Amino acid sequence: MSSSESSGRQRLTLPLLRRDTRMQSRFMFYFGVVIVALMLLVILVVGQRQMFTAMGQIEKRGSVIANSVASASHNALLNYDYSSAQRIVDQMHEQTTTSYLIVHDKEGVVAGFSGRPALQGQVMEDAISREAINETSAVHQRHNGLGYVATDPDGILEVAVPVYVDGSDERWGTIRVGLPLSELRAQLRATFRDLALLGLLAVVVVLLTARYFTSQITDPLRQIAEATAEVANGHLDHTLDEDMVGELGETARSFNKMTEDLRRSQDAIRYQKRHLENMVQERTAALRQKARELEKANRELKDIDRLKSDFLSNVSHELRTPLTSIRSFTEILMDSPTPISPEEQSEFLAIIANQTDRLTRLIGDLLDLSRIEAGEFHCEFDSFPIEPFVLSPVLETMRRLVNENGVEFVTNIQADMPEIRGDSDRLSQVITNLIDNALKFTKPGGRLELSACTSDERVPADLASGGFFGVVSDTPAQGKYVVLSLRDNGCGIPIEDRQRIFEKFGQVGNVLTNKPQGTGLGLAICGNILAQHGGAIWVDSDPGEGSTFSMSIPITDGAVVNRSVSTSSDPFPAVSGPTDDLSVALQRVASGPRVLVVDDDEDAVRHIVRTLEPLGYRAIGCLGGREALQKVQELKPDAIVLDALMPDRNGYEVLRDLKNDGRTANIPVVVLGPLSEMAKSYELGAAVHITRDEGEPVVVGQDA
Repeated sequence: MSSSESSGRQRLTLPLLRRDTRMQSRFMFYFGVVIVALMLLVILVVGQRQMFTAMGQIEKRGSVIANSVASASHNALLNYDYSSAQRIVDQMHEQTTTSYLIVHDKEGVVAGFSGRPALQGQVMEDAISREAINETSAVHQRHNGLGYVATDPDGILEVAVPVYVDGSDERWGTIRVGLPLSELRAQLRATFRDLALLGLLAVVVVLLTARYFTSQITDPLRQIAEATAEVANGHLDHTLDEDMVGELGETARSFNKMTEDLRRSQDAIRYQKRHLENMVQERTAALRQKARELEKANRELKDIDRLKSDFLSNVSHELRTPLTSIRSFTEILMDSPTPISPEEQSEFLAIIANQTDRLTRLIGDLLDLSRIEAGEFHCEFDSFPIEPFVLSPVLETMRRLVNENGVEFVTNIQADMPEIRGDSDRLSQVITNLIDNALKFTKPGGRLELSACTSDERVPADLASGGFFGVVSDTPAQGKYVVLSLRDNGCGIPIEDRQRIFEKFGQVGNVLTNKPQGTGLGLAICGNILAQHGGAIWVDSDPGEGSTFSMSIPITDGAVVNRSVSTSSDPFPAVSGPTDDLSVALQRVASGPRVLVVDDDEDAVRHIVRTLEPLGYRAIGCLGGREALQKVQELKPDAIVLDALMPDRNGYEVLRDLKNDGRTANIPVVVLGPLSEMAKSYELGAAVHITRDEGEPVVVGQDA
């Protein structure tokens, strides 16, 4: 390393220039250098000015003395009276503090010399004398009469003034005055000493003042630096005094706000960290739970797949059994080589009717399931008494089946049963399904008991708290309920199967080995119906002793229907409620006997015509919508029975054309179609809409 590099690096590490030197020390060093330089400059300027001023005063005094001597000695110079000139010089020398006074005539001869009379009459040959004598004229012109000024090495200031007589321009002599500079030098030394003392005092005062004021800046800056270091070390609770002045106070407030924001950010980060950890734990737990649920769902899917396979096998069996019976006995009736007695014909027709009913219920369950899956299974609610509108029609319908099974049927209906709010057709479907299921599992000679009463509870409290197997509505329970219960003394239901029978495809036992009748859909559909009613359905069973199926239906506010308690072994009285079929619909809307039946199925037309003729109607069949519009114009029927679903021209288009034609607009039209199209039928002007989902038409609409 070279010496220059070494010295340069050494200079960079001087104490006051090192990076770790305190800012206040740097301020004081630089400030002190500047102040000392300024004070030195002031001393020099003031001293120089003082010297120039003093020199000017001495020159002026010398000029005054010289002019006075010139005025007094001009006659002596004119007359070459050197003794008078010497006397004047001596007098003036005594009166003034001059180093010397010299009077020269115009030739340069000394006419008078203070203190040195021996030089009188001589010519001084020194350079100063020659210059003073020779230059006085020019100097007089340059200095406007003040004379020539010069200093010699002995510290004497000399002023030379020419002498003129009577205003002439001719110079007759020269007056030289020598003034000592010792007094000036002493005065300048005193002045410089005083200025130095004042400067030193000023430097001290300024440095102390600078220290005070810089401390007002550097101390807060040091506090800020220390606080910054603390914050950098993670101590975010360190704050600064916000009472600092000016920008420092703003800096302190900003610093405190920054640390507060940092603290909040760190708190938020810690919170987010804990939150994320909790989320990870929760997600992990949720994933584990999902995995368990997926595992369970996988098992359930396998069970459902098995149930569907069993269901398809069972449905295939359930469809083939009645179809085989219907086909077999129909072939016997049609193709028997030997005559068949009327008794046998009646027996065969009864079997065909029974199997047809069974097939109709099976198809109805499948259609209801499809509606439930599509979200289109709805109930039509109304207020009505339950016995004449539900119980009596169901019991009348089930009379033949109960008698054929040889089962005792007992009813126990509470007196003064109130009205309920619901769908009478759907509730009839539920009760029919329960009775049909009970007959399947009750041996001949067994006993069924149907009871009905009111209750303040939708589900008995002892079952609601535990041991409930069934379906209950999600709507809040309120008010009173009608509770229907059907008890049998059949084989009972194992506890592991009690909830499963209310699920789709759920049946007791193995369908391939035990071969139970039905599809496993009935109770699932019943549960959906009761849930829509705001009620419930449940089972209570003792294996080997029998089962009790119960259902609750909300009571509507209204009058109580008076009747007596019915406890009888013959529970099938005459039907007291309305019969909802096509004949009833025609009785309501037809103004005469002529009825035009429109359907694209020839067998369906023949069936309806054959059904209506014994009732006094003159029914005329018509195939398809296009032919129907022509027949209406020709026959002018009193009513029209119209199938909604026809390939060439559907029933709704025919209905629209009929209602838009003034000649046919007033003819009442009974539409046979699906439940989902009921609103469309009435919107187009149908008098009655009857569903065809369950074989025999049933009125589900309203009167015209």
